[in-house]
Amino acid sequence: MIRLTITNHHGRRILTSLPTISSYSQAEIQQASEFSSALKRYLALLASSMPKNLDKKSALRLERHKAWCEAVLATVCKKASTEDICFAWSLAAEKLIAKAWELAGGTDKAFIILALGKLGSRELNLSSDIDLVLVRHDQNVIDDKIIKSFSSYLSEINEFAFCFRLDLNLRPGGASGSTIPSQTEFEYHYGYHGEMWERLSYVRARFIYGDSTLANEVMKFVNHFSYRKHIDLTLKDDLSHLRNKIHHEMSLKDQSIFNLKLSSGGIRDIELFVHSLQLIHGGKNKNLQTQSTSEAIHELEKMKFLSPQDARFLFNSYWYFRDIENHLQATQDRQTYSLSKKIENFAHFKMKDILQLAKEAEAFVSQLLKLNDEVSLPEDPIEQKTWLKAKGFSKISIDETWPTIISASALALKSEKAEVARLTFLQSFVEHLSRINRNKDLALALLSDFIHASRAKASLYSLLNREQKLTEEIAWLFSCSPYLANIFALRPELIDSLFFNAQADLPTAQDEALEMLIERRLLVEILCAQKFLKDGDLGSLFEELTNTADEICKIILERLVSELASEPVNMICLGKWGGRELGFRSDLDFIFVTKAAPDLLQQKLSKRFLHWLSQPMNRGGTIYNVDLRLRPSGQAGPLLVSEDQLCDFLEKRAAPWERQAYLRARALYKIPFVVAQIAAKNPLSKIELAELKEIRYKLLTHDPNEFDLKLSSGGLVDIEFQSQISLLERAQFSLDSSTHGMIQYNMAQDKVWKSFGPELLKNYNFLRSIEQMHQLTSSQSQTKLKKGTQSLVVLANNLNLSVDALEEKLKQIFSENSLMLAQLRGEK
Repeated sequence: MIRLTITNHHGRRILTSLPTISSYSQAEIQQASEFSSALKRYLALLASSMPKNLDKKSALRLERHKAWCEAVLATVCKKASTEDICFAWSLAAEKLIAKAWELAGGTDKAFIILALGKLGSRELNLSSDIDLVLVRHDQNVIDDKIIKSFSSYLSEINEFAFCFRLDLNLRPGGASGSTIPSQTEFEYHYGYHGEMWERLSYVRARFIYGDSTLANEVMKFVNHFSYRKHIDLTLKDDLSHLRNKIHHEMSLKDQSIFNLKLSSGGIRDIELFVHSLQLIHGGKNKNLQTQSTSEAIHELEKMKFLSPQDARFLFNSYWYFRDIENHLQATQDRQTYSLSKKIENFAHFKMKDILQLAKEAEAFVSQLLKLNDEVSLPEDPIEQKTWLKAKGFSKISIDETWPTIISASALALKSEKAEVARLTFLQSFVEHLSRINRNKDLALALLSDFIHASRAKASLYSLLNREQKLTEEIAWLFSCSPYLANIFALRPELIDSLFFNAQADLPTAQDEALEMLIERRLLVEILCAQKFLKDGDLGSLFEELTNTADEICKIILERLVSELASEPVNMICLGKWGGRELGFRSDLDFIFVTKAAPDLLQQKLSKRFLHWLSQPMNRGGTIYNVDLRLRPSGQAGPLLVSEDQLCDFLEKRAAPWERQAYLRARALYKIPFVVAQIAAKNPLSKIELAELKEIRYKLLTHDPNEFDLKLSSGGLVDIEFQSQISLLERAQFSLDSSTHGMIQYNMAQDKVWKSFGPELLKNYNFLRSIEQMHQLTSSQSQTKLKKGTQSLVVLANNLNLSVDALEEKLKQIFSENSLMLAQLRGEK
């Protein structure tokens, strides 16, 4: 029999179980089976004679299929509301999850399982992923084998199909984080690094299994994380950003398809609307801290944040779409949300009604999730000067830069609406600058250059006005980096890419493909710069820039191999690229290699590749600048060599400086040998060592009016040279081809290196950080810091140092490094 229970404070009745399979007539089962091939298949499995020795995994699947068939029959035969069906199906899923954990050997209760998403709200659809987050006591350790077994019990496919697709990636750190974080790890991540989308995700977090005491502590933290004490209206900007990103991604897909979940006015839109109101008001109104979408809508109505009419519209629209979703997923037990707009009907639903309702829902949701274009910029020029002075801008900015911005921009704009958008943006930009502890006068000057060079359009201003976080980020970048401002001026469309962070497929036309690859590299540089300017994390910066170069070069190589029907060509990455230390504005040092002797097609491919990589485009710039001077036989030698030729060159003919350079070699694709190992095979002779020392002496410079980060004594090249020479002296190499890796390897092999290595490594990282910061804060690519220049002032400001303090720090480091390197060279 159907059991009813009251599960919420509104007094609404929710089914905790559905009619059993046996309660349906044969005609009803036949009708439902014709609609759902999965139902027919599962009913046959359940009806077959079950062997006595059925394994536990298969038994679990049959238990799941029984509950699923009850949910599908109730859906197709209309024996319960969609809300009731999702609720009962969620309860069944929770029981199966608990049973799977116990079967996996997880009897220890010193942990909890949190359900997120649709399971968290007990609104699970018929073929949904299960979003779980596991948290353990700080002192408790859970064997990874239990997690793997647990996942296997739920997700592994056998002759009886599967239970659920399990997703554990909503945990702190995502897929790269601990599978079961401790309570401290969990709270630290969300307390210090939690983002808006994570706050949104945890609105539906619910404890379903484990230690109730731990659960109470964690859920108390979760509620504090998601719901802030003060009303947070800035969330609208973030949620609008998220919504626009979802819609942008959908716009890139087939427009003949309506996606129940992600299309405008669909399930996700309604959920975003409801959750945004929960986040904005839930800190002060505890009843809004509910996982249930239905309960949240009723509470919003009760608190008069929604009118009765609006609440009814939201509730009915949401469950109407959820009913269609269940019917769609019931057909084959697959997670699908797509309906063709060309069909007239699906089941008993009319497509024109679905699209009309989505249109109305989209208009309703947009009332909240949009920004207003309200201008508060003073109209009178004198008042504008007073306003700018109060914001802390200099006399030059007020008297020269600002009038240029106001007058020149207006010429390009015609409509009143466009002018409103422009003035709104300028007002907002200045407001953001006034709150930034950086060079606001520089930012305003760069904004002037950006507006003139980019010929900014009303559409761009509208985007920036709608996405205030983006405007704030650009204002901050302009206050730090002329380099990034220049990129935006040349390619203002990168602002759209920065917002949407979407990557389209590479176009067929070569020029279009080149432009897209250039933009991809620049976008990565911008994103890396945002992060680096805030956290100074060199490792992350180098890894991301290196991975991007790898990806772009592989894309071009593989496309050319396909176009020319050529045998593959590999690359040996050298220099900073080979050492996985690629920085801003870095060249790519490499050589081409082939398995066998290169043929004519491979020669043609290599020339086309170089053309792709280094061809200047109409708006300036190339994908990368290249350096091929390290190829065997020198700069005039052949572009390609075989693997055997490369090995022969390094063993028998390479000069000491060439062997030294190849210590940083790394193959783009796998090869059967380690290049650095062959380069280091023979120890340096005394003559060769003297030759390298002479090269070092000639390279280093000294100018009392500048700091050369690269070529000063004790600078970057000096440290890199000695790290490499020390390896060659012992006929050794480091599998980690970075300078960091080489220093650490030398420390493990040599007592003197062990003594000086840690300090040298610290100083090296500081100089590389200064180098990368200078690339961003200077308008030219260089490693020389001229004393008394504005670029040095900007650099010091971004490092939160005075110019005197920065100069003193650099003097100290160069001096310390020179003394340590002299000791490592065996000099007195």
